[in-house]
Amino acid sequence: MKRINKIHLYLSISFCCLLSCRTEKIKNAALEGDFYAKNLIEIRCVLPDQAEDPEYSWYLAASPEGEWEKIQGIWTDEIVLLTSYLDKYLKCEISCRINRDEIITASVISSHPV
Repeated sequence: MKRINKIHLYLSISFCCLLSCRTEKIKNAALEGDFYAKNLIEIRCVLPDQAEDPEYSWYLAASPEGEWEKIQGIWTDEIVLLTSYLDKYLKCEISCRINRDEIITASVISSHPV
């Protein structure tokens, strides 16, 4: 009986490790472009091979730690910086589906304001 319990424990630990040790990540996410009004900024990243349906969401805030306001109507990997974005920080959140049930995300915040 004790041997069966040890086998079950070992299998449970192994299975949990396999789930938590997954390596599917969005890598090297960075904003590219000059942070001046009327310029184009792009998000560049490396998605896992099995990634599907990437989605992009853009946000503005007065500081990197501030409250983020979603920019409506922009779902692409590029954004034109409007004059209304002046003195605000920019954040992009990337999400994609891995398998049917799992969604992974990453976000990038600009190092300085527009």
